[in-house]
Order: sequence, then structure tokens, then C-alpha cells
Amino acid sequence: MSTAPKVILPAVSAASLLAPAAKVPALPALADKDIMAAIKELTENSKNEVKASDIPELSKGTVAPPSAKADQKMFSDVFWKPALMPDFPVTLFSKDDWHPDVRAHIPTPNENWAWDKDVAEQFAFAMFSGDRTLLYGPTGTGKTALVREYCAKLNIPFMLTSCHQQQESTDFLGKDNIKYNDETQSLSAHVELSNLATGVKHGGMLAIDEAFRSPILMAIQSLLEPGGSLVLPDAAGVDVKDRRLVPPEGRSWIVLTDNTNGQGSEDGKYNAEVQDLSTLDRITATIFVGYPKAAVERKILRKVASDLSKDNINLITKLNRQVRTAFSKGTLQQPLSLRAGIAIGKKAQYIGVEAAYKISYVNKLSTQDIGQFGEIWRQVTATALASDVVDADEKDDE
Repeated sequence: MSTAPKVILPAVSAASLLAPAAKVPALPALADKDIMAAIKELTENSKNEVKASDIPELSKGTVAPPSAKADQKMFSDVFWKPALMPDFPVTLFSKDDWHPDVRAHIPTPNENWAWDKDVAEQFAFAMFSGDRTLLYGPTGTGKTALVREYCAKLNIPFMLTSCHQQQESTDFLGKDNIKYNDETQSLSAHVELSNLATGVKHGGMLAIDEAFRSPILMAIQSLLEPGGSLVLPDAAGVDVKDRRLVPPEGRSWIVLTDNTNGQGSEDGKYNAEVQDLSTLDRITATIFVGYPKAAVERKILRKVASDLSKDNINLITKLNRQVRTAFSKGTLQQPLSLRAGIAIGKKAQYIGVEAAYKISYVNKLSTQDIGQFGEIWRQVTATALASDVVDADEKDDE
């Protein structure tokens, strides 16, 4: 049988057990005068503390924008009272204010246009600030249309340059050309100005669409500088001073549009070049343009499809939002643009919503996307799509 181990305790004398415990030193007593002195010191220190009311509100500006000049009006007089910033002036032109070479580029207002007020205010303020502005967002959100309608509202020439991967510098700068003079019966060299160069020379809204698809955006780096200029290609008979174009002050603005913000397409949906940091640094205002809010899209549909019932307008709006959400999450590969939504609304007046979606959207989907759209339709309407709308087998046979 095992025995428990013995525990040996240290020897303790009886005297030590009976000895009185050591005394703890008493805290010094505070006199009344000491307490009053401490309270006074705390009071004095509190006077030096920074109060919340003394801290400037950093989230808001402290200087109001200037009032309108003789040739200007306040934003609220032309559009509406801005909600995101104080009221600020905009210049309202007449068509006769512009050179004939750019006057023809003043767009006609789209009577069916509906403003996204938040985006419009930011864009107009960027124009007031003299920014080189980038509007970016998914395809078909109305980025270019926003700029065009702004120009139509203020009678500004809309000088559009569309970019692509095979673009050459002449698309931005213009090209050499030979001109025959009937009177002298001689040939002379001259530069045929591009749309962009014409706008730089005479003024207007210099809109560079799908800017980051261009491989030669560096060709206009100097134009993106504050007070920048555009240098035309060398041509025989053209003086150096005539080749340098300087935009007229107060009559020229630059805006770029693209699906990305210059960092490339992270999800691979868009064919966009990653931009050099020096280019991005020259862009002084960047504004995201998303798909329109439901209220804005309903307003547009009421304008373009006045015979469409309220229920069908709401149905189309809900379907469009679900489709766009699926696209942003990557479960649908084909976006549904604002222009496609308008086309659907117009057709739905005559052939119904399902058939309108088939013609304007479903028929260009892959088999997988058709199935995904069918699921969205079921969730929104609690019904299955008609068999003639979703016919994946027939699509595969083709």
C-alpha cells in the first residue's frame, strides 16, 4: 500500500506568532487650506482647456463662393438650390458668344433628361473651380450625357473626342494637310485641326470620352496643366507661335470620362489602361457616376414612355436595379445601361415588359446570364419568364 508524501513545514517559534503586526505608516492628513489650493489649481487649468466650441468645423468651408458677375448667374437661378455646397456662379452664354467653328457643336437640350442632382452639383462646382475633371463609373450610367446636357443648358460647345486603343496623336492634335489655292494656283501646307484642337483654339467643353482606352494620352499632358496649352505637330509654313494653342480663359473646360478611375479594371470588365501617376495627378476633381437612383429612372421613364402604367414603370425600375446589382457582384456579365432601360420602357408600352426585355437585353446574354436573369425575374415578379423569352436551347443551337 502506498503512503501519502509527508509535507514538512518550516519551524515557527511561538514568540513570532505572538509578536504584534508591523504598523502601516499613516497617510499625511490634508489641511483645509491644502484642499482649497488643489481645487483652485484644477479650476485654473480648466480655463486653459480647449472647448468644443473653440474648435473650427473642419468639415465645412469658411469662405462663401463669390457672387455672380455681369455675365453669370448663380447655380440656383439656372438649376436648383445646391444641397452639397453653397450657391456658386455659373456662366450662361449665348450662341453668338462663340466662334462659328465651335458654335455648331452647342448641343440641343434633351427634353427627356433627368438630372442626378448630387452628381450634377459636383460636376458644376468642378467647372466653377477650373478643375481638370474625371467622371468615372460603370458603362451606360450617363457620364457623357451629363456633360452634354450641362453644355446644352449653358450654351457651351461640346467638343467630343472618343478614345480607342488604336488611337494616334493626330486624333488629339490634328494632322498636316496640303491645300490648293485657286487664285495663286499653288499648294500650301497647313494643319487640319482635330475636334480637340479646335476647342482649345476657340473654347468650349473639351470632353475626352473613354479616356483611359487611349495609349497616347500623354500627348496632351501639357493641356492638363493649369494654364496649359496644346502644341500642334510641325508643318511646313506654320510658325511656332501658330502651333501653340492656348485655351481662352473662362471659356474652356476639360473633362475626361471612363469606366475606371485610372487604376485599371481590377475585375477585368473594362479594357482600360493603368495611368501614369503624373497623368492622375493632373486630374484635380474625380467624380463617381453610378446608375441613376430609382426616383430618377422612374422620372425618365415617365418622360420617354408616357403611356406606360405606373406599375410597369415600377417593375422595370426594380428589375433594372436587381440586374445592375448582379452585374456589380459579378453574377451577371452583361450590364443594363440607362439607354437600354429607356429602350425597354419605350417598347413595353406596345409589346409588354417581358417582350421588351427580350429584344433590348435578354437576346444578347450568354446562356448562364439568361438563367441568372430568369432568377431575378422570378424574385421580382414571383412568376417564371415566358418560354419564348428564355429559350436557352434554341440560343445554343444557333
